[in-house]
Amino acid sequence: MTSEPGASPFGDLTRRDALRKAAVGAGVAGAAWAAPQILSLDAAAAQSCVPGTLDWDSFSTGATFTSTVINGITVTLSISALAGTTLAPLNGTIRDAPNGGINQKGLYLGMDSSGPGVGEDVTFTFSVPVSNISFTLTDLDNLIGGANTGWADRVQVLTPGYTSSIPGTFTPATPAGNVIGAGTGANPFRNSNTNFNYPNTSNRGNVTINYAGPISSFSYRYYQSPTDDDGSSLMLITMMDLSWTC
Repeated sequence: MTSEPGASPFGDLTRRDALRKAAVGAGVAGAAWAAPQILSLDAAAAQSCVPGTLDWDSFSTGATFTSTVINGITVTLSISALAGTTLAPLNGTIRDAPNGGINQKGLYLGMDSSGPGVGEDVTFTFSVPVSNISFTLTDLDNLIGGANTGWADRVQVLTPGYTSSIPGTFTPATPAGNVIGAGTGANPFRNSNTNFNYPNTSNRGNVTINYAGPISSFSYRYYQSPTDDDGSSLMLITMMDLSWTC
């Protein structure tokens, strides 16, 4: 087909109308091409998280833990001592089994109970957000004694959005006692028995903490009761395996 001299190649459309139509067409085409890219990025992000377990049995007893990679996810631990706190030399190391009546290794968290309110903040960070996080803290108990013989374990969960549970049955049968509280600053996790040092084979000092998520980090504080000051002695709890899904 040929055009008369001076006639628009776009028929009755003005040049401005034609350019506007062409621009809209290019935008639609671009959107149609970009959409699969966005979907692909979302799918890749979902695939980047793989369920896993930080299994303390896979580490040597006494080894210091800072970070590891599990199924492509980097898990990092950071510990910060509160003012006036002397952390135990073995703090942040792998403790041999049993712990809290569980025949597995755990993460040792300990300090000198040399003053009311001394403690440490424990933070775990994941390289990608994860869901259904679960772990158990063991050996929360209390011992009232003279100088250099007492402590009162307390745990406050600093990252909101958690739920908690305690064992359905307890060992040993006596003496009575179990973890109570809500894990808050006003109502921390603690043992209902105010004066008994439960052995490592007992689960009476256990509490399990869960997060539905997804989250990329969580923190909790282990500390000496602000109302307890029995001098300098070793106080400790153990963190068991940390698991998650996506």
